[in-house]
Amino acid sequence: DVIFKIVSHDLKMPVNNLVILTQKFDNDLKSINQELLKDYSKKMNLIAVDTVETVNNLLYWSNNEANKSIFIEKIYLFDCVHDVLDTFNINIKLLNKNILINCDNKDISLDFNRVQFLTLLKNFISNAIKYSDSENGIINIRIIRESNRPIIIIEDNGKGDASYISRLFFQGESQILDTHLSGMGYKICKEIVNKFSLKIEFSQSETYKGLAVKIYF
Repeated sequence: DVIFKIVSHDLKMPVNNLVILTQKFDNDLKSINQELLKDYSKKMNLIAVDTVETVNNLLYWSNNEANKSIFIEKIYLFDCVHDVLDTFNINIKLLNKNILINCDNKDISLDFNRVQFLTLLKNFISNAIKYSDSENGIINIRIIRESNRPIIIIEDNGKGDASYISRLFFQGESQILDTHLSGMGYKICKEIVNKFSLKIEFSQSETYKGLAVKIYF
């Protein structure tokens, strides 16, 4: 049951984008030309590839969890952020989101389980993409180091209420679906945060006025 919930949660965005794209394709069918047809074909293929990669990543993560095996390795935060953004590339284009990455030192690294690190990152970046402003969505990802501790900050310009999200994360068993932390996403993130004794803070972004998530590793 848990595996199916995780898979359905992470497949929600690409499947929804496929529905939007096919509906648009159906509306344009009478006036479609060869160039536009190629564009639709490319976008559908990208969504299909993204979906397959998502399933593979999730099943690998689930298998890792089932075996309770935790392999720790040296990972570079900048590279991991790019890996996650690559999986959302088609979503970013379809939704016209503007992604900003600020990293003064691309060599910032830590010893962590790569699969679970990417899973945590993917959930928060996915939610920032989804809940940033629908007309002019901005997601700003900052990678910094404070007191020799790597930190990732994910900000968006949506309408997320930091106080509410913080209470939901630290106190509630979330069953709410329309929020920055939907049910399974909340459980995945909280489990990883607790397992590795991470520190996480939710606040209102001073620059973008939306939600800012600060993760200390």
